[in-house]
Amino acid sequence: MQIWLYSFCSPHSTFVSEVSSALMQAGITVRTHAGDESRGPGLVIVDAADPDMVEFVRTSSQNGVRRVLVALGPGNDCASEDGWSRRPALPTRRCCSTGRQAPARSWLPD
Repeated sequence: MQIWLYSFCSPHSTFVSEVSSALMQAGITVRTHAGDESRGPGLVIVDAADPDMVEFVRTSSQNGVRRVLVALGPGNDCASEDGWSRRPALPTRRCCSTGRQAPARSWLPD
């Protein structure tokens, strides 16, 4: 399997290289996101939710056509008041089996 990786974390963080190394040890080929050239599934590592990150995920996933996983970097609490718990800008996704909206913590952009 091959994925692309993009980070919104601090350039001084070692977390991204640790994640990349762990994925490669698991047999997953990791490459850097290359704009419009990036195809297939992707992983975005973030320090916090912000409009730029949301737009990046929406664009890179082609509005949910491609799979993109968003992971919080270390030291983040998704129950904090930094945008994750309020979720005003993060879309929800309709569940295939129930037709209900899925929580924004496990979303693909619409």
